[in-house]
Amino acid sequence: MSFTDLHSLKELCDSIHKYILDHFDDLFDEEELLLLPFQKIQELISDDQLLVKCEENVYKAAINWLKHDIEERKVHLPELMDHIRLPLISTQFLQNHVAAEPLLIEDLECNKLLMKALFHKLASVEEGKDLSDKFRIRKGIEYHDERFYVFLVGSLLSAPNKSDMYTNCKIYDISRDKLISISNMNENRSYNSTIALNGIVYSMGGYNEGRLRTAECYDPINKRWNYIAPMTNERHSFGICSYNDFVYVVSGYFTSTVECYNPAIDKWSSCPNIPNEHSSYTRATLLENSIYSLVDGCNSASCLRFDPREEQWYGLNMMLNLSDRFQIVSFERTLFYIGSKFCKRLDVRMNTWESMPPMHGERYDFSAVIAADNIYVLGGSNVKNVERYNIVNNEWTIIDSMVIEHYRGGAAVLSGDFEF
Repeated sequence: MSFTDLHSLKELCDSIHKYILDHFDDLFDEEELLLLPFQKIQELISDDQLLVKCEENVYKAAINWLKHDIEERKVHLPELMDHIRLPLISTQFLQNHVAAEPLLIEDLECNKLLMKALFHKLASVEEGKDLSDKFRIRKGIEYHDERFYVFLVGSLLSAPNKSDMYTNCKIYDISRDKLISISNMNENRSYNSTIALNGIVYSMGGYNEGRLRTAECYDPINKRWNYIAPMTNERHSFGICSYNDFVYVVSGYFTSTVECYNPAIDKWSSCPNIPNEHSSYTRATLLENSIYSLVDGCNSASCLRFDPREEQWYGLNMMLNLSDRFQIVSFERTLFYIGSKFCKRLDVRMNTWESMPPMHGERYDFSAVIAADNIYVLGGSNVKNVERYNIVNNEWTIIDSMVIEHYRGGAAVLSGDFEF
């Protein structure tokens, strides 16, 4: 091969490399990228000129590449993760995905990288200041405060038409303190459960002249609700959470069944039932790779932990009474119980409940979500305001500027940059 041919070939390779750098967001989950050798994927994700909307996409590309041939490629895990700028990933994604990834949990070097990222988060590093070279800002990312959107799905009292009351959906833009209307669900739902996973919002089950099996999802990009595979069991008033890119639905009104949904193949599978024979109301959340569930039974209540890796339920220390239609959320190693009359928190490592301030006013059939280090309580029967609990300051604040008529529906938080 002549020198001219070699030079032309190098120009072609450089052009391909630049094209991938400039269009990485469109290519990171393509099969062609999964087939690249280690040296090439390493060059791409370590390049400062990589043009991406968010560092989460770089992490997803690395994990997808590893899992494409896990036995052969897992030896490269620490080195690849060393090129991911973890401090620039959103706190919510770090907590729900990176910290929950089994590959990283089992690797000591990756644990160290994750701890370093969390340290930078706690130190509130801004715009790449004081970050080492391998954590400096990439070319294409605009870094700013995280934006959170609360999706309020089903049972909205303020629907323009009464017939839309149970399909109507709104978004509370926390950053802008603004309420936005979006397209209706395909089906009437109350007492449904809602969750956000990988940029998609899921609304499942509920009640409409009987318990529902159906489920649907909302894509913020195409702004439409679409049906997904129905659950095996009918359920309303049930717990919902995600683990390792799967959605888990737990118990519910007069059912002890548990199911797991895989969005990648649109398929449900059964999990071990909760130990309780009867449940009237259940809530669930993910904490430290386990699913924690509070179950209000007909004559008793219980606090349970489910390990998805072992597929085993465990009983935990139970506080005395439960308020009617409570909510639970998690932050770091703490489980927060939000009730209409009182609130408590559980340190899961110590397995002890502690008191915390109650909300300013009683409310029933409300929704609660967590965004960053704040818990937001929205709506409820005869209540239209929003209350915010700051975990660090241990205090509640009423957000008078926002009026939300929402009850007996689902709520979920999505973070990122969207136009609604």
